[in-house]
Amino acid sequence: MKTPVAQIDEILHAERITDDNSKITFEDNLTTLPDGTFIILNAVPYLLKSEKLYRWNPAAYDPGMLFPEINKVQVLTPKSLVRMYHAGYIPQMAL
Repeated sequence: MKTPVAQIDEILHAERITDDNSKITFEDNLTTLPDGTFIILNAVPYLLKSEKLYRWNPAAYDPGMLFPEINKVQVLTPKSLVRMYHAGYIPQMAL
């Protein structure tokens, strides 16, 4: 049985935004997050790929930098998508 797209959208929306429109994040270990995950570091969003962080901005991603010497980070990507990436789904990334 396939899950309807509308139901998937409802699940993702509930994982992204609270009832008062606040952004939902969760803490996780930087070195165990899969490629395609977005994190927030020093109030700046980054995309993870190949053990590098790519700072996001509306025009393009900045050049990648190696992971900083930290363990825990705040994750912006909904948990169900992070689990999907861990399971082997490879997201398309415009880098």
